[in-house]
Amino acid sequence: MEIGEVLAYLKGILPHEGAEMTAHMISRNRERAIGIFPREGRAARETAIGGIDNRSFDTVRITLLLRWGRDGGAAERKAGEIYAAVAERDEDFGFFRALNAGPVWLGMDERGIFEHVIDFDIYVGAASCRPNNQEG
Repeated sequence: MEIGEVLAYLKGILPHEGAEMTAHMISRNRERAIGIFPREGRAARETAIGGIDNRSFDTVRITLLLRWGRDGGAAERKAGEIYAAVAERDEDFGFFRALNAGPVWLGMDERGIFEHVIDFDIYVGAASCRPNNQEG
């Protein structure tokens, strides 16, 4: 799965009020923007018996960077809304699992814009990758 597919899906589910959403970059000139990035490193991969052709799912590692204005309270609330939208979402697109207990505050950039990050993994593939092996 490519990061552009993740971006297209997230545009449809995240409460972003028309803020620019981009993949692989984020505009430092906008006060409200969301960037979707592949997270560095590789996910731990379980090797299927019989090799790669027999695996039932893949893991897509994502970092979401949120820039949300000069009001710290509003930025924190928006980061919480976005976190809630992806924390443990389970749909045909994949099972989303947030890696932190909430959005991580990065502080302010040089222009006073508040920034947060949300790291999550998307398990794409068979229902067997869902917690407790729950179908549906």
